[in-house]
Amino acid sequence: MQDLNVLLQSVRLGEMPRLHLDAVVQPYNLPINIDGVVGPLVETLDFKTIDVALALGKITASITGRAVGGHADLTVASPLISTADLPFALPLIKPVQIKDLHVKAEAEYPSKPNTPPLEAVTVNVLHGAVLLGNAVITVDGSLLEGKARLLATSPALTTADLPIVVPLRKSVEVKDLKLSMGMAGQQVEIDKLSANVFGGQLVAETRTTMGSPSPPFDGNIRLQGVQLGPIAEVLTDTMTGSGTVNAKLTMQGHGFSKRELLSGLEGVGSFTVKDGAIEGVNLLQEAIVLLKAAGIQLTAPKTTVFSTIDGRFGLKQGVIQVDRLFMDSHDFQAIGTGIIGLDHTLNLKTGLSLSEPLSKQIVTATPALRVAMAGNRITVPMLITGTTQAPSYALDTKMFAGKVQEQVKEQVRGVVDDLMKGKKPDLDKGKKALKNLFGQ
Repeated sequence: MQDLNVLLQSVRLGEMPRLHLDAVVQPYNLPINIDGVVGPLVETLDFKTIDVALALGKITASITGRAVGGHADLTVASPLISTADLPFALPLIKPVQIKDLHVKAEAEYPSKPNTPPLEAVTVNVLHGAVLLGNAVITVDGSLLEGKARLLATSPALTTADLPIVVPLRKSVEVKDLKLSMGMAGQQVEIDKLSANVFGGQLVAETRTTMGSPSPPFDGNIRLQGVQLGPIAEVLTDTMTGSGTVNAKLTMQGHGFSKRELLSGLEGVGSFTVKDGAIEGVNLLQEAIVLLKAAGIQLTAPKTTVFSTIDGRFGLKQGVIQVDRLFMDSHDFQAIGTGIIGLDHTLNLKTGLSLSEPLSKQIVTATPALRVAMAGNRITVPMLITGTTQAPSYALDTKMFAGKVQEQVKEQVRGVVDDLMKGKKPDLDKGKKALKNLFGQ
């Protein structure tokens, strides 16, 4: 401290001494002022009355209470605290304000040696409001027996209000935000984070251990009844869609930087999307192009309409491993597996089983495509590669060749059986089967 001035008045036993202190805190060049009364003075280190006003730069606070018999009860109140007025910089892109802070605390003095900070003080009441842009978050908390509890609620806020950079294409509105969390030692646990977002609800829980440069964490995330369209709008500009999404993810990892998340994040999850459409791509059209089927007209050549999409996946080292992907549509069903990179790369294998009416229409127009029939349906094995922004489609020729082989075997099975039994084969029957198969 520089330019330190201290003034004490009425310093007598039985009197209420008045205290004034002003100075400049370096290296921040921050003025500090303390004014108030502490007393009355007695022969022991007891103060029945503490009433002090503190000013640290633009931050003001009042401290009231008492300290008697080795036990202190204090109340701290401040009308407004802004991170912009703190003497050190925080990694925030905009200031955060705390309004109407009110804290009631108690502690034993002098404190026992080697007592952890969270156990040295008891906070019975912590109340205030955090202002983020136009959003107001009400905060209540306590610190009892070394265990801190915090409850935060807000009727509405947007990601544009947040003081950190959020990698979204547009701001997202969050309603009815509720956060319940606790801390004991280095263990931090979010018991429940819930919010209404994208027309549905998000619920999450997570745990972490602080004290290391790359803290370990684990948690769960659930989405219930959210809308696919708004999600797609904030994540990508190449594809839009609609539908109602339910999803869940269990994850674990170390650290929160992008590099740490890409390399160390692991988890498993599942999702279901009901009654929607994917704009910008039509899987049925891609299948027809690969089959080179003639005369098939589509009502929506750039839209995939579906009744259900559901899937199970794993997450490890920056890759989403799709264990099962199922899509049900009016004209086809699709089942697929493969990987999706967090860098948006694709490597998926899927089989489209076309509906019976559509399959009949295709083989009538192009008889050679009977080789792709499985029962009364055409099955199209596809490879989907590229990126989510620019996917590319190809026929899985190995799988397709296998299906051709199966069909040939099935159609001439009777002829082969006759030969194996030493009977004279019905070659006319075999010729007819092959003619029906290849349309020649």
